[in-house]
Amino acid sequence: MQEPLETRGEFGSWKTVKRLLQPYLATLAPADILKIYNKPINTTLGELMPNGPGYNQDLFFHIQGILMYPYQTEERFDDFPYFGDRIRFLMVMLQEQKPRNFWQLWNDSRDTMQWWTFWLVLIVGVSSLMLALASLAVGGAQTWAAFKALEEK
Repeated sequence: MQEPLETRGEFGSWKTVKRLLQPYLATLAPADILKIYNKPINTTLGELMPNGPGYNQDLFFHIQGILMYPYQTEERFDDFPYFGDRIRFLMVMLQEQKPRNFWQLWNDSRDTMQWWTFWLVLIVGVSSLMLALASLAVGGAQTWAAFKALEEK
C-alpha cells in the first residue's frame, strides 16, 4: 500500500498509519465490493488496495474515519509493546461488566449516566409511592369523616 499524501505528518509516520489500519485491512471484503473488483470471496480489504488511493469510495470513508479517530489519548496501549493487547482486553472486559444485583448497582459508579438514572428513578419512585400512600390516607380520612357526619345527622 502506497503512502497517501493526506496522511504524511498528520499521524506521526506512515508506519503509524499502517498499524492503525492493520485490523481493517485484514478484514474480509464485503460481497458487493468483491463483485466490483471481480475477486474471490475470501479476499481481504488489504488485497483490494495494494496501490493506495483509487479504491471504492466506501472504503475511502472507512479509512478516513479510522484515521480521524484512531484512539483516545488516554488509551495509549502502544506504550506497552508486550502487555498492550492484554491491557486493552482487560479494560474492555471490565468496562463491559454490568451490575448483576441491587447491591452491585448501588455501589457501581463507572457508568455515570446509568448511575444517575438509577438514583433519579429511585428518588422519583419512592416519592411517588409516599405521595400515593399519603393521598390514600387522606382519602380514607375524608371518607371516614363523611360517614361520621352522616351518622350525627
